[in-house]
Amino acid sequence: MAKVSKADHKKRSPTAKARKKRGHHCQWTEAAMKLAVDAVRDQGMSQREACKTFSIPRCTLQMQLAGKTEEGSKPGRPSIMSYQQEKKTCRLCL
Repeated sequence: MAKVSKADHKKRSPTAKARKKRGHHCQWTEAAMKLAVDAVRDQGMSQREACKTFSIPRCTLQMQLAGKTEEGSKPGRPSIMSYQQEKKTCRLCL
C-alpha cells in the first residue's frame, strides 16, 4: 500500500463543496429585538413571523421571551472583572 502524506490527505476534490463560514452571530439590533418582543406579546404575532419580519434568530427570540436573557445583554459568558478593574490591572502590568 502506498502511504498518503498529510498534504495529499488535506486536498479536496474539485467537486467537493466548501463549508459555509461560521461566525455570523448578533446581526440583529436591540431595536429590532424590542420590536419583535412587543409584536409577539402585544400584537399577537407568531414567533416565526416576528423572526422573519425583524431578522432575528428564533431561538434568540424565544430565550428573550422566556426571560432567560436580560434585555441588552451581550452574547457569551459574563466577564469576571468589571471594566474599571480590568483597566487598573492593565495599568499595573504596563
